[in-house]
Amino acid sequence: MSTKTKVIQQLLTLLGFSAVATSCEFVGAAEYGCPSADYVFNVDVKDADTDAPIRGMRVSVIQRHTRYNPSTQSEQVVIDTLGVAETNAEGRAFVNLERVWPDSTHEVAADDLDGDANGGHYSTVSTEVVTEKDDYENPGSWYSGKATHNVTLRTTKQQSEQ
Repeated sequence: MSTKTKVIQQLLTLLGFSAVATSCEFVGAAEYGCPSADYVFNVDVKDADTDAPIRGMRVSVIQRHTRYNPSTQSEQVVIDTLGVAETNAEGRAFVNLERVWPDSTHEVAADDLDGDANGGHYSTVSTEVVTEKDDYENPGSWYSGKATHNVTLRTTKQQSEQ
């Protein structure tokens, strides 16, 4: 045991932390922080029938959580929208989530913002995206890393009501 460690243990003992001072070995520097990760979602939205890109679709990245509600004594699903973007002329949207709490499952959804202006009113479509541990690049101690997902959503035109 180093001299520095002995001095720290003696100081802790004087302050009343005898159990800590005698039972813990200091093995390294203390680390502080909060778990975090970066996520990049490159999303293509296409017409399911023609495979044509669709402009003007809202793309959302969502997380669903179950939380206990003490007033109703039941669990409820809470939906958090983490990021939103709009598809461009090529039907592409990019959603970047920087330094968020790591979660292995996200939902990517697209819904029509402009109705018939993009060639028809399209149905809402979504898919679940799962991030595996190996999907993260450059992980660190508290930082899970950066995960990039390429997602293609295919949707159909809704029948117009007459």
